[in-house]
Amino acid sequence: MSLLSDIGVLIGQIILGWLEVFARLFVSPARKDVTGRIILITGAGHGFGRMMAHRFAKLGAKLVLWDVNKEGNEQTAREAKEFGATVFTYTVDCSKREDIYETGEKVKKDVGQVYMLINNAGVLAGRTLLELTDEQIQRTMDVNVMAHFWTLRSFLPAMLDSNEGHLVCICSVAGKVGGHRLTDYTAAKHATLGLHDSIQQEIRVVYKKTGIKTTLVYPYFTNTGIIHEPGMRFGKMMDQEPVSDQIVDAILREKADVYIPADWRFNCLVRDLVPQRVYEAMQDFFKVEIPTQPDKEK
Repeated sequence: MSLLSDIGVLIGQIILGWLEVFARLFVSPARKDVTGRIILITGAGHGFGRMMAHRFAKLGAKLVLWDVNKEGNEQTAREAKEFGATVFTYTVDCSKREDIYETGEKVKKDVGQVYMLINNAGVLAGRTLLELTDEQIQRTMDVNVMAHFWTLRSFLPAMLDSNEGHLVCICSVAGKVGGHRLTDYTAAKHATLGLHDSIQQEIRVVYKKTGIKTTLVYPYFTNTGIIHEPGMRFGKMMDQEPVSDQIVDAILREKADVYIPADWRFNCLVRDLVPQRVYEAMQDFFKVEIPTQPDKEK
């Protein structure tokens, strides 16, 4: 009888889930209020980090900005303060575990419990596997993956205690599909996807908390400065302003994931459905080319 009951619950949840998806085609969830909420953004010195800081500042959030680039981080802070926000800045090298842990403790003492953690910092070397140095590979993994472990371990316990918080991971479509000259970056983004999915399940299944939300963001090529002059037959690099608007909107509506542009959800699905030869033919047709990149941090 228990099995039949569980099957009934499963069918009911499947129906409700699809009805919810259908309903959201016509009515979007309300945006939540983050006034006075403490929001920590890594990689806030430019790119998405700076753009998100601007937007959350306008919404009245209290900002905690991390970046290895002190000058860029302070510039973001000055701009956010012009919107009336309270801002705390910390110079943090996200490739260093102890730097993250020590700064995390400072944030708790100086500012308070972080409500929203946005793991955004990242690096991209833009070279083939054999052209990369060991140090470049290690730094990519340290900043793009391992830093997420250390920030989560720093701030998640308090969220679990209060059953309140929001974890945001700025991933990439590279977290779903590979690309030439992106071996280290793609591997790192696949890892952050796995980490994010797993921690979401731990919150739900192990800790049984319902008040902690998660959002995973998959942007395509965007002119944040992390990648330069990718070639493609159709379209062009997206502008960071509208992409940042979509990211913040998805966070405020507590969406579990968001692809930007939206059609990349289908493109990533196709990768798993078609034969390898077909996929390679599609790649050749769209002529996506990633030239060798200078070292940059977003």
